[in-house]
Amino acid sequence: MKHISLLLFLLCSISLFATEATDVSMMELNGPVKSYFKDGEKFYFDKSGNLTHAKVRAKHDVIVHWDEYYKHSFDKKGRRVKSKVYKDSTFKELLYSIKYKYDKKGVLIEKVTSQGVSTSYNAISKWEEVLSKYGNKKHQPNSEEKRTDKQVYDNKKFHLVVYDTTYCFYDEKGDLTFYIERGTWNETSNSRSYCRKVSSCGDTLMTRSISTKANDTADYCTLTIVQNFRKIEEKVFRYGSSDSIDYIDKFKYNDHGLLAEKYMYRKNYDDYFPWTIHNIDCTITYQYDQLNNLVGEEWLYNDKKKTETKKYEIEYY
Repeated sequence: MKHISLLLFLLCSISLFATEATDVSMMELNGPVKSYFKDGEKFYFDKSGNLTHAKVRAKHDVIVHWDEYYKHSFDKKGRRVKSKVYKDSTFKELLYSIKYKYDKKGVLIEKVTSQGVSTSYNAISKWEEVLSKYGNKKHQPNSEEKRTDKQVYDNKKFHLVVYDTTYCFYDEKGDLTFYIERGTWNETSNSRSYCRKVSSCGDTLMTRSISTKANDTADYCTLTIVQNFRKIEEKVFRYGSSDSIDYIDKFKYNDHGLLAEKYMYRKNYDDYFPWTIHNIDCTITYQYDQLNNLVGEEWLYNDKKKTETKKYEIEYY
């Protein structure tokens, strides 16, 4: 019976929990989650999916931990409108409060804490955003389109010029298959450029190359659409040079739309001591359970040939 109930929750989790203002949903978890342990923090939920207790820690510091206890308020429609977070189970010392905002349809759109921290929800994906802007109508089959915009921001402190060039590629049906966004901006004597590429799901192997000029250097952007995968790739270059890459992010998604693999490069990066210079060059693979909840990560450091594994504990009602 328990396995049947889990299956039912799996079938409805995408439509149900994506719009509910529950803590389970806001933590991108699915199903009747009772507790979840991740990165040294543990969260406890009631059967409605709201937090009751959490053991949290200061970010970037695994030593400082504290407990939080939650009390929630609901309106006449059953929507959660406010949460009060207390220091201990006596509910006497208030740490902070949370307010929830909804759109006209009653869908959660924002969470704001008394500390001034705001979190938005139900944002559209990058590909949906691109489709609405560049793919909302049919185009010439097997065509390409280039658009360049210039924006100037000027005040007493700095002069910023931004150039954004967008390349759109359309298939034999005239539908947008992928796009490349190439940008360059200058602030005082420095410059910076980036290249972002987003593709749709594809059923054939396609490769497209494009070169653009920026400060007398050429950047070559190649995008491959792999069957049953959505790929997003982003690169940021320092001083307009492809030899000075600041960071690279590449994402692969599985058939369920879940992040399956991420390649991450960070130059001169240290999470704990930013003045220490070293790079991050790693490939991360993600594991999910039967309800599509994240239960593990494997980090392969490509330069050191070293592997680290993270396991996340989850308990269901």
